Amino acid sequence: MAIGDVTRIEPTRVTDPDTGVEVTRLTDDQGDTIFPYFTQVIFGDDGDSLLLSSNRTGAWQAYLLEIGPSRLVQLTDEPGGISCHAGTMLPTRAACAAMAGQTVRRVPLDGATAETIYEIPDGFRGSILAPTSDGSSVTFAYGEKLNLSIYSGVIYSDMLEHLYRRPACVIMRVQTDGSGCAALWGEREWISHVNVSPTDPDIVCFCD
Repeated sequence: MAIGDVTRIEPTRVTDPDTGVEVTRLTDDQGDTIFPYFTQVIFGDDGDSLLLSSNRTGAWQAYLLEIGPSRLVQLTDEPGGISCHAGTMLPTRAACAAMAGQTVRRVPLDGATAETIYEIPDGFRGSILAPTSDGSSVTFAYGEKLNLSIYSGVIYSDMLEHLYRRPACVIMRVQTDGSGCAALWGEREWISHVNVSPTDPDIVCFCD
């Protein structure tokens, strides 16, 4: 599959056996399909489209689910895939932002060519992307890549070691039109999730 390819999906409806509530499944069973991290903006401006990540082609790529017509449109075709939880819609910009390897990419929803708006320095790894309410910038942390010893394959199994190692981390704000970036904060503590206030873009909160 390639950018702009469309998959038609037939929604399926089932009744939850415990609650009796009817549940509509919007995606199919081709690979895994998920939405980005729960703090991200995942709905389009029209409220009838949804940003998803899927590995149906063998690597994680970004897709736009048009809910009404049940169309899944491929947005990226990155050779190494994207970070499946990092992406976000860019409100009012008809675009989303995705992280692919060491790059942050601005991806138009109409299938136009994606643009690299930032490159993460070698030796560091990016976290989830948090947009301002107008989509003019994304804010995120990047942290020093560490060789951790206790990861067991279970999610968060290396969290304490990561915290104790205190990797160098920086919070960056990047303009989505590619016009520039700024370092907002940095310290030798593991910074992970970053969020921007929906009413004041100068208020940023984060976990460390």
